[in-house]
Amino acid sequence: MRHFVGNYWCDYGYDPQRPMSWRYLGGPGSGVLADIGSHMVDLAEFFCGPTAGVQGTTLTTVVADRPKPLGVAVGHAGGVQVSDERVPVENEDVCTFTTSYGNGAVGTFSLSRIAFGHANTLRIDLFCENGTASFDLTRPAEFTIADAGPAPEVNGVRTVFIGPWHPYVGQGLPMDFPTVGHGQNDFFVYQARAFLDQIAGDPTLPPCPDMAHGLHNLRVLDAVVSATDKPVQL
Repeated sequence: MRHFVGNYWCDYGYDPQRPMSWRYLGGPGSGVLADIGSHMVDLAEFFCGPTAGVQGTTLTTVVADRPKPLGVAVGHAGGVQVSDERVPVENEDVCTFTTSYGNGAVGTFSLSRIAFGHANTLRIDLFCENGTASFDLTRPAEFTIADAGPAPEVNGVRTVFIGPWHPYVGQGLPMDFPTVGHGQNDFFVYQARAFLDQIAGDPTLPPCPDMAHGLHNLRVLDAVVSATDKPVQL
């Protein structure tokens, strides 16, 4: 692995009239970074190994305040009436940073909760010595790959449909062959199955992460916050 690029863009916070909720409280690093960036950091380490360093963080709050809800704001705080009183937002809407890994790979991250039109867009691009692979969560049952295998006259980026030979998905499709497809919600089923298989002693899949893995993720997020750049006036 040479370069991991991870983009996770959501739009649940783009509207400044959306009510205040717990997602907008808690200080720098507990906004979009902790909410969805934690998943992207974990994905990067799945491919690149443990994070060795973090550089060049930016944490930006675009929506400075939000209306106080009249009821209980749950989930992503939609569909609840609000008052005329506005409450300051305490954490970031946008976060960008870079990482480094022990194998020499680098990572580039872009996170947003105010990306209009992107309800839940997670995309990763993996750049290796002799190939590139990409995955987009809006098309969860496929990925693209390019490598030096095919002859030049027929080579190019090609789409691979997920099938029974791919880990976690095998025997989990309505019909166990490629092009049948699956959606984002199915991932929760596959996750539960992997957890139960581990309890049953099935060694087919890698072990599920433990509490130490979660603690490590929090330490990486803390390092991201600590790597915030000081502004430079030009």
